[in-house]
Amino acid sequence: MGGHGLDGLERDAKIAYHEAAIGAVFVSAAWPSVAIIYMAQSDPAQLWDAAGEWRKVMHKLLQAQEAVETQLDALQEADWSGKDRDACEKHLNAYRNQIKISLGFAAAVSVSLQIMALLIAAFIVLMVVLSTILVLYAAWMFALMIVSRIPFPPTKTAAEAQLVIVRAQANLFAIQMRSLLRTGQKGLETVGNAAAGLLWAGMAVDATGQMLSGNTRGYADFVQAAVNSADDVAKGRLALLEQKVTGQLMRGWAFGGQGVGRSLRIPITRIPPQMRPYVQGGLAIPKGAADVGVPGVSEGPLAGGSPVMSAPLTGSEYGDPYVERTDPIRRSEDG
Repeated sequence: MGGHGLDGLERDAKIAYHEAAIGAVFVSAAWPSVAIIYMAQSDPAQLWDAAGEWRKVMHKLLQAQEAVETQLDALQEADWSGKDRDACEKHLNAYRNQIKISLGFAAAVSVSLQIMALLIAAFIVLMVVLSTILVLYAAWMFALMIVSRIPFPPTKTAAEAQLVIVRAQANLFAIQMRSLLRTGQKGLETVGNAAAGLLWAGMAVDATGQMLSGNTRGYADFVQAAVNSADDVAKGRLALLEQKVTGQLMRGWAFGGQGVGRSLRIPITRIPPQMRPYVQGGLAIPKGAADVGVPGVSEGPLAGGSPVMSAPLTGSEYGDPYVERTDPIRRSEDG
């Protein structure tokens, strides 16, 4: 859709990751922040566009509701009376109730997606601001390292002393940066979990309401949708598992404890202190860069957007042909 001001934020999130990764090479306390920024890669524009699709659904439902109400208004007892008329009125009222239930669910989904898009957008802006400050600290430290190698005692001594001060300031900022990002991350998780719970409850209410108001296929459609989305759910869990392990490697303390259920889990493995720089800088950061991709690139192998190791299994677009066949919005637009 576009035109809503959120289109460039996916690129900005990538920039934030690369800046934070560079900064962490010079500021050791910044590694946890790199992991948070890596895990928070997102595209709020997609959520906003998805909310727009649900608004289209609402529009279609409102049109259907108006059509049903027009039919109800036309059922004048002076023109038609008897059991057939009563049965017709009963069915039309049932359709109207079904539409109202679906309309409420569509509105809840649209609003939830918009709220999440705006919150993620704000978090990305925070990531960019903090990572830019961090990389400026790193650039300052790098410049002082170069100056400190000049074989001129006064300059060398002054640069070394200044480097100690800047390094301390940078590490203090990195600690504050982590605190801010962690607070924002917890807020997003709380709102996201609440939205997910609301949508699950909404789907259950919708399916139940459809059944109670006469749509006997409501529950069957709900189950069919769950079955058709099972492969996408599995792909998402696999990609998330790889992403979480990569984030743990960036932190540099340990990895594991993640998996499917309680039995299929990667055992927790501590990373020896002497190996942490190699794991973080030599493995996790390049791996994260490949996952995140190059800012501004939207297609091809440099675009990133998903963990690279599970990409052969998860790289296909989400969605089932059943969705394409049964989506009334897309069919009406294509037709």
